[in-house]
Amino acid sequence: MTRRSTRVVAIVAAAGIAAGTAGGALAHGRPGNGHAGVAHAIRHHGAHGLFRIAADYLGLTPHALFEQLRAGKSLAQIATDQGKSVDGLKQAILAAVKTWLDRGVGAGRLSADQEQAILVKLGARLDVLLNRSWTAKK
Repeated sequence: MTRRSTRVVAIVAAAGIAAGTAGGALAHGRPGNGHAGVAHAIRHHGAHGLFRIAADYLGLTPHALFEQLRAGKSLAQIATDQGKSVDGLKQAILAAVKTWLDRGVGAGRLSADQEQAILVKLGARLDVLLNRSWTAKK
């Protein structure tokens, strides 16, 4: 698998995992389907893609976004503080995930039905992701 396709699958899986959807399982793939190394990519790189989308929409650097998250703010609070809408942030994330999923469908890594299932479940649970406090628990 190319570095680019691994990154796409990893970010989609991270989005699914972060939102608690089946998207992570679908993007993660089944044994023997050419997705070797995806678990590693998810653990080490995937979630950053999701936060990078948020940072871009919010007009922040990823570092500035992470600083606010570490301070206990949710993505929704940060969006409001930045004068952006929470719904706009949600739509930006969904649009980016759809773009990556479209590439996966085009390359034959998942079906259109799987893509739709991921988008529906992610959309339904994205509010939890946006309102979650990301501070480390002690």
